[in-house]
Amino acid sequence: MLQTVIGSLFERSCTVRGDLAGVPGVMRTAASWDTGPTLLEEHLCYYVLRGEALAEAAGRTWTLMANSLIVCPPHTSFRVRAGGRPPHVLRCRFVIAQGSTVLSCWSAPVVVEAAQAVLPLLQGLVDELVSPRPPSEHEARVRAFLVLLLTGCARPAQARDEAGRLGTAQQRRLTALIDQDEELRLTPRDLARHVGLSLDYFTRCFRRTWGEAPRTYLVRSRILAASRRLAQGGASIQDIARSCGCADVNLFARQFRLIIGTTPSRWRAQRGRYGPV
Repeated sequence: MLQTVIGSLFERSCTVRGDLAGVPGVMRTAASWDTGPTLLEEHLCYYVLRGEALAEAAGRTWTLMANSLIVCPPHTSFRVRAGGRPPHVLRCRFVIAQGSTVLSCWSAPVVVEAAQAVLPLLQGLVDELVSPRPPSEHEARVRAFLVLLLTGCARPAQARDEAGRLGTAQQRRLTALIDQDEELRLTPRDLARHVGLSLDYFTRCFRRTWGEAPRTYLVRSRILAASRRLAQGGASIQDIARSCGCADVNLFARQFRLIIGTTPSRWRAQRGRYGPV
């Protein structure tokens, strides 16, 4: 089913559209947050950046920890609400259609734990949905991000039983630790110590589990934290860079552009244009 939909994205007869459900960028929820039972014709993506969410769909319930992603297919009843720690989520909706027929990538919701590898793709799609590009260029980029995102969602499930990976309990302990790191000062050695492994062995397991080095993951987490602070306004870019442990503002700007896809100043201006997140 997924391969058929991805193939359709390369056909002219296929149409795509998406929106951010009225909440551009990252949505910070309250303890009372609850979507209630909902049924849509679109695919719906929720990526938990921080905190914890509870998702219900197709008769199943999932606890979504930080760095977990759920994709609900069209015409599937679902409900998402805040868990023990109200989550920060990145979300969007999209439709893939062939004529009047809405195509579904999966027959049931797909949940991906430790989904950091697809986060830049989802962020790219979210940013493209509010981009002022010409319609033809905009649609081509949305199609490209959807192909990469949907393919990426399928890959982690195929590698879950690979030897030498961190266990689910270890992954949750690490994401909870990073989620609580308000000062953004954790190091790879701190992470290894937290799960009782030597640094070298931990680094190898981390790479096999999440597809990148612990230091790269930590940098990505800090840049995402910086993007949220930039959207809030107030502090200067220099102060936010220093709060992320980066005294060199130029280096911070390069890392930000690599991960978010635009400069810190443009990100702040864009979020200001589309309202609070």
